[in-house]
Amino acid sequence: MTPYALTYGHDAILPMEIAVQSLRITHQPNLVGEDYSQAMLLEPEGLDRSRIDTLNKLLAGEQAVSRAYNKRVKNKSFEEGEIVWKVVLPLERI
Repeated sequence: MTPYALTYGHDAILPMEIAVQSLRITHQPNLVGEDYSQAMLLEPEGLDRSRIDTLNKLLAGEQAVSRAYNKRVKNKSFEEGEIVWKVVLPLERI
C-alpha cells in the first residue's frame, strides 16, 4: 500500500498509465457518475485494514527505537545530602 493510497483512499494514476491507456484509464470515462461513485466507495474496503496494519508497524517501530534508546540510558539516583555538580548558566543582560 502506497502512502498516496493510505492518504487519499485510492491509487494514484501515473502519467505512464495515461500514455499507455491502461485498463483502469480506458474504462473510467465510460462510467456514469453513480457508477463512478460506487466504484470509488468499493475501493477503500481493504484500505481500513491497510491503515491499521501501517499504524501497527509504526507503533512497533517506535517501541523498538524506545527500547534501543533505553538500553543505553543509565539511571541516576541521588540521596538527600549528597554533593552533586550543578550547572550555572551565565546571566545575560538584554
